[in-house]
Amino acid sequence: MSYQGPPSWVRTRAQCRTDFLVGELKQVVKRDVEEANRLPAQQRNNFTFRFRTTGSGIYPTFTVDRFADGDEANWSANITFQASKYGIEVRDDIVTLFRVRPEWNVESCNCEFHIVEASGKATEKLHKVWEVSRKALTRLFFPEYQ
Repeated sequence: MSYQGPPSWVRTRAQCRTDFLVGELKQVVKRDVEEANRLPAQQRNNFTFRFRTTGSGIYPTFTVDRFADGDEANWSANITFQASKYGIEVRDDIVTLFRVRPEWNVESCNCEFHIVEASGKATEKLHKVWEVSRKALTRLFFPEYQ
């Protein structure tokens, strides 16, 4: 009988790099956009959201656009995720909001994100992929809570 222990931490650790994690973040962001668009119009302030890939390759760029009244002619705002070998920059249509970089969590044997605010101050806590998506998209989806 072969050992049936936990999944390989070695493979997970080896993939704790931006080029692997950007794909996972892209999937989570796309799912969140689809979920936001399924909300009743009143709960999303009559906004419609569109996910689009604006770059390709090992370090893709992807963007979430917001439109008023479901009309693409009424563009309102966007959030862009720009990946590089150093991490992922998250910006709105004006400024960089924050940057994330992958970091190995020794306790959980998982790869998570370290957030560096636009001010340069790094957070102490490591963040899961969905938490990065939430941080990036909350103001776009729910501007009344800014």
